[in-house]
Amino acid sequence: MHQSSQYLVRRLDLERGEALAEPANKINYYTESKELTEILILEQLKMETVGATQVCQGKVRVAAKVQLESLRWRPVPRIASSVLLTVLFLPTASA
Repeated sequence: MHQSSQYLVRRLDLERGEALAEPANKINYYTESKELTEILILEQLKMETVGATQVCQGKVRVAAKVQLESLRWRPVPRIASSVLLTVLFLPTASA
C-alpha cells in the first residue's frame, strides 16, 4: 500500500478498523517491523513426484502477524509538501 513512502498515523480506531494517516516527509524516525508467518498442514490430499521434487496438494492454515521490531532515528531532509490525510481500513482480526 505505501510503496516505500512514510505515513504518520494521526488517529487509530481499532473498533472501526480505521487509521487516519498523512504522508510523513518531515519526521526524522521510522519503524522497522518483522512479519511472522506460521503454516500448519491440516490435510494432505494428493502427492506426486515431479523430477526430484515432491509436490503436495492439501488444506493448510496460514497465520501471519506483523510486530514492531524497532524505532530508528535518522536525519530526514525537510521537504515542503501539502498535507493529504488518508483513511486506512485495517483488516479485521481473525482467530
